[in-house]
Amino acid sequence: MSDTSTCRQEPGVFIPVIDRNKCEGKADCVPACPYSIFKVEYASL
Repeated sequence: MSDTSTCRQEPGVFIPVIDRNKCEGKADCVPACPYSIFKVEYASL
């Protein structure tokens, strides 16, 4: 788990919302987030 000591807000103040119509599945958000919030998985059919 990442260090959250630099987070200025209490947990739950901000909630990430992903617009699935705009997400290209490239996982650019994963390394950009310092708090390990994002994870990209692909569904198998």
